[in-house]
Amino acid sequence: MSSTIMDFLKIEQRSVITFLTKEGNGPKTIYNQMSVVYGEHTPSYYQVKFLSKQFKWGRDSVGDDPRFGRPSDVITDEMC
Repeated sequence: MSSTIMDFLKIEQRSVITFLTKEGNGPKTIYNQMSVVYGEHTPSYYQVKFLSKQFKWGRDSVGDDPRFGRPSDVITDEMC
């Protein structure tokens, strides 16, 4: 999958985790439900557990958190 599709998938999955957490489901239930739908593209149980906890504590963004430091180099197909 391209990185753009993976970025959209990540946002979609985080939205699902947010919804199911607010619905009162635990991380294990969320992970099991996502495994059925997303198969090999399911985030790890650790990631589901971490994000579920974050959303319970009030996180409202499904995007990546800003990172500090030197930005990574741009890599394109042409450069490879």
